[in-house]
Amino acid sequence: MRRKLTKFATAASAVIAVVLMLLWVRSFYAFDRIGLPVGGRYYDVEVFPHHFMLTSRSGWNGMRPNMTVGLDQYPAVAKYLEPRAISIHTAQWAFGEGHALAIPFWLPLLFALVLPIWAGLQRLRQHRRQRRRARGLCAQCGYDLRATSGRCPECGTNTGASDPATA
Repeated sequence: MRRKLTKFATAASAVIAVVLMLLWVRSFYAFDRIGLPVGGRYYDVEVFPHHFMLTSRSGWNGMRPNMTVGLDQYPAVAKYLEPRAISIHTAQWAFGEGHALAIPFWLPLLFALVLPIWAGLQRLRQHRRQRRRARGLCAQCGYDLRATSGRCPECGTNTGASDPATA
């Protein structure tokens, strides 16, 4: 069960990483926004070059969900390359107060890639151990075990082979 859960989490993480990379590339060509009203507040997700912005505003009663996709991106310049929290005041924003969080694409991408990279390294180590065992080498250190039995003389790992002297 644990192995299946790990495989599922790794696959989901890899899919999220691919989607983030595609959104990052798309952000240089198009502006996308998804808005959703929930209980007197309005939540937006907007995609800009190099970052996306999560916005929460008050005073949006009666608004419907909307989606703007594929508008030409105005100057494709990075505004925020580091995470940044922004407070929106009534004087700055015509629709009420709120908060915005600008998140650069590299930050969630970094977290999304951790699990697939870890799983890939585990798979590589497992393949290396299997290949060493098939060639008569110690799975841990690669020492030639054809003339020895029982334990690896180099690292002390139990090889699983029975000692011919005791058999």
